[in-house]
Amino acid sequence: MVTNTGTLANGLRKAFYVEFGLYGLWILLSLKGGDSLLSALCGPFLVWAGIRIVACGKNFLQTELDKSPRTPDEQLNLIQSLRLFWGELWITCLTYSFFFPFEKQFTPTAPKAGLAHQGHPIVLVPGFACNRGYWVLMRKWLAKAGYGKVYAVTLEPVFGSIEANAKNLATQIESICQHSGSDKVILIGHSMAGLTTRVYLHQLNGAERIAKIISLGAPHNGTSIAKGLQKLGKNLEQMQPSSEWSSDFNQATTGEPCPVPFVNVVTPHDNIVAPQHSCRLSKTYAKQVVLPGIGHLEMVASKPVLNVILEEL
Repeated sequence: MVTNTGTLANGLRKAFYVEFGLYGLWILLSLKGGDSLLSALCGPFLVWAGIRIVACGKNFLQTELDKSPRTPDEQLNLIQSLRLFWGELWITCLTYSFFFPFEKQFTPTAPKAGLAHQGHPIVLVPGFACNRGYWVLMRKWLAKAGYGKVYAVTLEPVFGSIEANAKNLATQIESICQHSGSDKVILIGHSMAGLTTRVYLHQLNGAERIAKIISLGAPHNGTSIAKGLQKLGKNLEQMQPSSEWSSDFNQATTGEPCPVPFVNVVTPHDNIVAPQHSCRLSKTYAKQVVLPGIGHLEMVASKPVLNVILEEL
């Protein structure tokens, strides 16, 4: 099996050790100062949670300011809005604090042997600044539903072009086909991976290997959250709102039906892709499924999203 070195995991793992090392030192000093264990734990936990709450809240604020118009049935009340924020917050805490830094421990590339499976192997593809650790929960749910031949990949380079990521994906899919003995796979791609799978399909003869694509929350027409970040990497430049790259690519590919079955799952409450209609593709090209009340990262841990995936499989 071809696997990547996990550049993102290495960086986040170092950050994990530094952050939790500092929390540990804080706790020891608090205990030496006479604080109770509960009191000593309270401060570090509030700081840990606060950092993530602020980061998550910033994304919601920015995308709310740039939001697309919503239909009456897409409006949320206070309780639904709080649930939306909580759903995004807890999966953010799980992934960036634990699943991403320790992707190898949580999510092996290849599935366990002997698991029951229906149809073609499934390949889970993460988006920008994510790795295969993102798919921990989805992989378990798919296995319970009878889909055990599920592979999860990490794309490199992290800040490379979408075309570079697509070439990396192509190499890994060839390895997966050889490992599984299948000539085709089903791709489930989240966020930027929706673009990566499309580039693989249209520019790298991906139709020979793809049985179906399911795209989750992909910025097919860019996202405002990438504004001002284009100098960090080519992919961030390509994901600028309605960038020349996305406009040219969509114009060249979406006028006719997709060469393979394509299901585009979007949420009008996406807190990373805004305006949210940027996730949408033409009805000629793809089947569109709209699921209100779900956050961007939460899509991988959402039962409604899982139900759509199971229906499409």
